[in-house]
Amino acid sequence: MFDTDNEIIAFALNAWGNYIETHCVSMSASDALERVYVAQEWFEPNHLTSSQKKLVGRIRNLANEFGKS
Repeated sequence: MFDTDNEIIAFALNAWGNYIETHCVSMSASDALERVYVAQEWFEPNHLTSSQKKLVGRIRNLANEFGKS
């Protein structure tokens, strides 16, 4: 599944960003907004502070940098 350490780092960073945004490691805020839900399931983006939004942005940028290597 992961051939390099950088792929592991990128995956972990994305999971962390997802958790901050939605409390679900497998769903980002944009995924949550676009998803069609079963009545019993509901995920929605958290209301993030500006510092949390900046942190998620930094995390996503790092994930992209490691994912390219």
